Amino acid sequence: TDWVMRMDLDYFIHENDIKKLKTYLKKYEEYPAIVLPQYQFFTPDRYQIKTKLCLLLNKGKFPNIKLDGGTDRMLATLDGKLLTYKNVPQIKIPIWQYDSMFRTKEIIGTDRARFARAWKRTFNDYGDRGGDDPILAFEAWYEMIKVRYAKHLFKIKLDKHPIFISNKIKELDSSQFGYSAFGLKDNIKLNYFEYPRELKKKYF
Repeated sequence: TDWVMRMDLDYFIHENDIKKLKTYLKKYEEYPAIVLPQYQFFTPDRYQIKTKLCLLLNKGKFPNIKLDGGTDRMLATLDGKLLTYKNVPQIKIPIWQYDSMFRTKEIIGTDRARFARAWKRTFNDYGDRGGDDPILAFEAWYEMIKVRYAKHLFKIKLDKHPIFISNKIKELDSSQFGYSAFGLKDNIKLNYFEYPRELKKKYF
């Protein structure tokens, strides 16, 4: 429990990065946290650096770290101050995130409606989540996905994914989002005006 890593259910660390990750834990042992870039996948062939997340938390030396910050009240804070790449070290070992890749439309709609209800309870409105009806919630989510997928400018070969997820990727079928992003893969117009910004997020 010296270092704690916040891992969502769709997060993976690549097997080639585990030894390097341990080296960074030693290098930055006097810091409260470490930031990692997030590789977000909708389809297995391309991704975006969605954000940089403070996921490695030095709870041994900084026991007051909490996960209660940001809009969703899930980001790391220390004594009420948000921990970000601006105040803790960041490393180039990515978190691989497979956002809804293996879900069907029905599962996504039901899940997004649940998110919408939780948001309404907390903030007294649905925000950009559509509503508590699964169809409305799915449609709101899909509009968001269209905007984000246009920024998935980095290509990747299938054999470069973490070994732990590779078999599930190979078994994707047309009912699952990751197969073609429900048709977006062959129809989306990529936003190459975002390329300089995406390169900056990846390499700096």
